[in-house]
Amino acid sequence: MLDERLQFIEECKSQEWSTAEVCQRFEISRKTGYKWLGRYKTGGVDALQDGSHAPHSNPRRVREKVEDAIVGRVLIGEPVGLEPCGDGLWKLWFSSYELGVFDERKLLIRAPRKPAAKAAK
Repeated sequence: MLDERLQFIEECKSQEWSTAEVCQRFEISRKTGYKWLGRYKTGGVDALQDGSHAPHSNPRRVREKVEDAIVGRVLIGEPVGLEPCGDGLWKLWFSSYELGVFDERKLLIRAPRKPAAKAAK
């Protein structure tokens, strides 16, 4: 894959053919060709490699502080509950008595998706 992209770059740099013609010869769209050229221009050969498709962050991830607080309370035996509250959301709750005041904290998380049922044959 990288060899093909480097060859594409070299042929574009030779200016023997237009970029559109080189794209046609490599059987790629002009959009892809210009994307490879832009990557090469800004990052060199290393930028031509495929990047990871994994997301940079997970918006549904529980924050580390919250996770530590929950685990800490579970380890000391404090009551913890999980109950559905509609739309695929679950209410995770735990309660504690701090300074004599009842402190109930709630965290909304999405329930894990169930695998799709396989169609009967």
